[in-house]
Amino acid sequence: MKNENSEIERILTTDVEPNGENKPRLHSVDIAETDQPVQIENSQTNTLLYGVSDVPPWYLCIFLGLQQAFTGIAGAVELPIILRESVCMGDDTVGLSEWIGTTLFTTGLATIMQSFIGIRLPIVQGTTVAFLMPVFALMSQPDWKCPSSLTQGIENSSTPFLEVGSDKHREMWQTRLSVVSGSLMVASLFQMILGMTGMIGFLMRFIGPITICSVTSSIGLSLFPIAVSYSSQQWYIALSVIFFVTLFSQFLKRWKIFTIFPVILSLGLGWLLCFVLTYTGVLTDQKDGWGYSARTDIKSSVIGKTSWLRVPYPGQFGLPMVNIAGVCGMLAGVIASVLESIGDYYACAMQTGAGRPPSHAINRGVAVEGLGCFLCGLWGSGIGTTSYSENIAAINITRVGSRRVVLVAGLILVILGCLGKVSAIFVTIPHPVFGGLFHVTFGMVMTVGLTYLQFVDMSSPRNIFVIGISICTGQTIPTWLNQNQSSINTGHPILDQVISVMLGTHMFVAGLIACLLDNIIPGTQLERGFTRWKKSTVASFDHTGASSVYGLPYFQKYLNRFTWPSYIPVCPAFKAKRKRSMKTTFSSE
Repeated sequence: MKNENSEIERILTTDVEPNGENKPRLHSVDIAETDQPVQIENSQTNTLLYGVSDVPPWYLCIFLGLQQAFTGIAGAVELPIILRESVCMGDDTVGLSEWIGTTLFTTGLATIMQSFIGIRLPIVQGTTVAFLMPVFALMSQPDWKCPSSLTQGIENSSTPFLEVGSDKHREMWQTRLSVVSGSLMVASLFQMILGMTGMIGFLMRFIGPITICSVTSSIGLSLFPIAVSYSSQQWYIALSVIFFVTLFSQFLKRWKIFTIFPVILSLGLGWLLCFVLTYTGVLTDQKDGWGYSARTDIKSSVIGKTSWLRVPYPGQFGLPMVNIAGVCGMLAGVIASVLESIGDYYACAMQTGAGRPPSHAINRGVAVEGLGCFLCGLWGSGIGTTSYSENIAAINITRVGSRRVVLVAGLILVILGCLGKVSAIFVTIPHPVFGGLFHVTFGMVMTVGLTYLQFVDMSSPRNIFVIGISICTGQTIPTWLNQNQSSINTGHPILDQVISVMLGTHMFVAGLIACLLDNIIPGTQLERGFTRWKKSTVASFDHTGASSVYGLPYFQKYLNRFTWPSYIPVCPAFKAKRKRSMKTTFSSE
């Protein structure tokens, strides 16, 4: 009976539309994992205007592509602004505009690659905060700390004063950015190996909802001081931005424009408010006065200093350099990014009705994301990319899940990255505006991690202990270590730096302790959340046409002629022919 049920579970009930096309209606949960089949109506699939393989008219592709591109712009602008002090960029607005342009350019490249040869779902690639803490930990080491003459503006200090934007100053921050970029490139090789070899499936046996919750929540918690730093420069502006985001995303959800662009609209209104307050004289013009950083005219000169067209190129900020400690820290960011992306693959497939992502597509998606991070390092952005949940939400609202639209979005990001004036405009956004946005985005990062607890038995004292200890130590140990750099002294400087960077990275400490305790403390799969988590990725999928969605473009038909692709974890034929041959042999016996 169980074998019969296993065959029945693959049969989909379909409705025949007037045009003769079969339309998926009901989808069954894997019967092998449940006592009774549960059927769920996938209304999203039924109401899509454009599916994964559909091609809207060119003018709609451009408009819809702009919508998807905007979901990734905020992160590409925010993260360089957050990291500029760590790499000693300071107030070099021209350098910052170049960095933002490069980040837009590389996220566009990553989006195109992922949609074309990666997971082949309409997912926008964007910068991720998972790579922030490793950079902070590395740049806090004595060898990379910024000179006080730059950070504090002390001209008569023991170190020569560096004029912001001078050749020596640019060389200083470019050297640090090159170290970050080189470390990211090496760490991204590990991500590519995970995908190319199919090792990600093995690792997921040990990494469950508890570990993911601890890692992701620790990222958000560790970034809160940054939100305070930016907001405290003018709290009224920051609070107004928080108010706008809350109004648009929660109270005006009935209008699609507010649901799709709450961040962009809030940023624009906060920016406009600062502009009005600047030119009406409400904001002080005293450099040391509270609220001065909210003025819109203090960085406007950067627009005139930048060129209209600047095409980013590999090694533009110097040849990437590798730091062992930096690589170890970046590995933590890579693992966190992989875990986040796998969840996004399933969510996007659910929204677009593409069918449950097969193992070869997931392997290829992880590998291509690693390639995208490698290119980010090669081009010098220093910030890795990951799949964006925001654009999946946009698919749900617009009912457009076309792969072609996301390809256009990637192209738009590449073009924006080449327009120097556009990047310069983003630089002029006042810090308190970003402070308000950081409250929302960092808070969302933390709560996204907490959502994984829905799969875990939170009435279990075991789970409460593991989660509490991992999140707490993930905050306390790095905080103490960053304040006591000399506490690690093994007698080997390189080893000291490696240990300091790894233990100074919040998500690494939290993830390591959570994964270790979750696997050594006795607990059932149901108690630890593995059972519900796996079932949640099985339900509500239409397997019809999945092979055409996840197959490689153009040359798939040529690969089908050979048997060797069945041994390559990123090929659509992976394991398929071997399973078929084993089934034939069993039948003949």
